Amino acid sequence: MKRKIQRIAALLVTAAALAGFASCKSDKKPDDGTKDVPVGSDYPEYLTGKTYGGDTVRFLVASECLYDFTLSEDDEGDDAISAAALKRNQLVSEYHNVRLEFIDGGGINEFNPKMLGVVQAGDPTYDIFCPPYWWNTGNEGVAANLSEISVFDFSQPWWYRYINDDLASINDQSDYRLLGALAANVTEFIHPSQCGIWSWTDCAEGVWDFVLAMTNSMIGRMHICGDFASLSDEKRSLLKEACAFYKSYRHIFSSCRTYHHTLPEAYTHGGAKLRCTELRAGNKAEAVVVAQRVGSDTDGVNVKFPGLLPGEYTITTYPSSEPVTAASAMLASEGIDIKLPSEICGRAVYLRKNDN
Repeated sequence: MKRKIQRIAALLVTAAALAGFASCKSDKKPDDGTKDVPVGSDYPEYLTGKTYGGDTVRFLVASECLYDFTLSEDDEGDDAISAAALKRNQLVSEYHNVRLEFIDGGGINEFNPKMLGVVQAGDPTYDIFCPPYWWNTGNEGVAANLSEISVFDFSQPWWYRYINDDLASINDQSDYRLLGALAANVTEFIHPSQCGIWSWTDCAEGVWDFVLAMTNSMIGRMHICGDFASLSDEKRSLLKEACAFYKSYRHIFSSCRTYHHTLPEAYTHGGAKLRCTELRAGNKAEAVVVAQRVGSDTDGVNVKFPGLLPGEYTITTYPSSEPVTAASAMLASEGIDIKLPSEICGRAVYLRKNDN
């Protein structure tokens, strides 16, 4: 069993590495049944020339994630990202003489019970599971410990190292899941976490371009979606700003506490016009808060911050505004007005003590 896990892990590394060379392909077919696909100089030496004799590797994939893996020629479209993702799958199959099969495991309410049943029964039908939410996977005791599999080198550029490093501080669960090029949707780049509070900009006509998410599970996510190939310069600038803003505060998710400034249950049960959640760092010297408008007639919220460490704080906001400073006493007594004009559905605010 462990040997099979090693083989599957090697295939995963192959898929991740080949994603960077998805535009290269040769029509020459070697004697062993694989195609002579050129790869870059940083392709892992221990995978070069490795073949699997036409074996099939089966992925059980949640319905919500299935499109990430099942691109076909009909799905390729005109944009370069879709074409590269499709070519990635083809190159893995051709270069290593292996067949990749993706099976729909059902939606969120079906997938986890099915996955647990398969593993607990010792059913070898599936080799790799791709659940809709990764948080519980390690806790269930059904996943292989990736740190014990030698072919994984998370310092390589095809792994999303900042995501995997973030997960390492959350109950040591990063040993059981990872995010790399294989799991990247052609239009979505997702920092995994449980569900949380969402806000987005420019959501006219239901188009979600750049989404900031926060959760109450001590882990953060930034979810960005949209057709990147056709983004305007203005949208690209907004995307860069969102990424920079997120990186400035994401470290606090390793130790934080949640404060609900509005009732969270009202959001899911209807009737809420605004939802506002704060995550405060364990050292009480930093906090990030996201306000999301649900009702169209709500234009903002006032948030007070009692309990912060005494001192001066710098306050930055996304979408952009000039940083301002405020004393902890003022933040506790008067708070901050988070404005939500008509074109903005949500706004995030990050507070950091100046000498922290």
